[in-house]
Formats: sequence, C-alpha cells, structure tokens
Amino acid sequence: MVDSQYRGMFAELQSCSVGAILFQPVWWNDYTNLPNKLSTSWRPDWAWVASRFPEMGRVVTETGCGWLVDPTDPVSVACAI
Repeated sequence: MVDSQYRGMFAELQSCSVGAILFQPVWWNDYTNLPNKLSTSWRPDWAWVASRFPEMGRVVTETGCGWLVDPTDPVSVACAI
C-alpha cells in the first residue's frame, strides 16, 4: 500500500516545474538550517521558491536554482511562483 502511494506521489511530481519551501520565521531552527527537501527533491528542470533565510538563501543564490521571497508576504510568493 505504501509503495503505491509513493509511486503516485512521484508520478504527480513529474508534471511540476516549481518547488516551494516557505518556512515561516517562527522557529530558529527553520531560520538557520537547510531543509533536506531542498537536496532530496532537487531536479535540474525545477525552480525553487524559498524563504529568504541564511542557509536556504545561500544555496539558492549560489546555484541560481530559484528565487528567494519573504514567506510572510503572499504577493511576493505569488509573484515568484
């Protein structure tokens, strides 16, 4: 059962072109760390929209893989997507 659920999820992800990591500036851990999602879900044909936090910002900027946004500003997020 679990395997079929994951296969369905990965099949759906094939049609996506943008990944989003929009942690809110609530927890220090979210602000200062790099989420696994950024590396484990990395695809060369995706762009990332990520919170403008130190570690996520460094990776997105150095790789040029997307845009950094203020996660508390819905207009900023919508424009990036």
